[in-house]
Amino acid sequence: LPELTRAELNQVPFATIALSRESQAGRAYVAATVDNAGYVSYQDANRRSVVLKGGMISGTRGFPFDLAAVKHQINDPIAVQTPPDRWPPVLSRNYQYWLSSAADFQISVRCVLETVVREDIEIVEIQDRCANSRRSFTNTYWADPDSGFIWKAVQWVGPRAEPLTLEIIRPYAAG
Repeated sequence: LPELTRAELNQVPFATIALSRESQAGRAYVAATVDNAGYVSYQDANRRSVVLKGGMISGTRGFPFDLAAVKHQINDPIAVQTPPDRWPPVLSRNYQYWLSSAADFQISVRCVLETVVREDIEIVEIQDRCANSRRSFTNTYWADPDSGFIWKAVQWVGPRAEPLTLEIIRPYAAG
């Protein structure tokens, strides 16, 4: 995939994110296509999509192993923009998968949030370490320290999928 320059990205007139995985060279740029009550779908030319609720990847479509939904607490600061100093120390999430060739299943985890780095560069790095009796994973978020807006994240999307790196190129604005 061709890497776009900042000047080229500045010419994009609509909400855009960049997605990447460790095994993939470069980033895929995808545009917002649908806002379903705050769940914003970003779709590429191959009809693969990622659904975001705030800064949380809450669904994927068109990947080898798709995340159907993430049920989260009402105060989950990844889904609902919240200044980092008001993030809860612990929360729960339920990852749901609908498989065409097997039984649907879900994975419930408990996540412990902690500030990893606070630098003078106007971004706070925060991780949530999520676990249950069978697995554990870590998500990392780079958030505005005042508003809690998540500009970049590396998020787990399932047991058979690589984590996705998400970067906000041009933020989505409802309305």
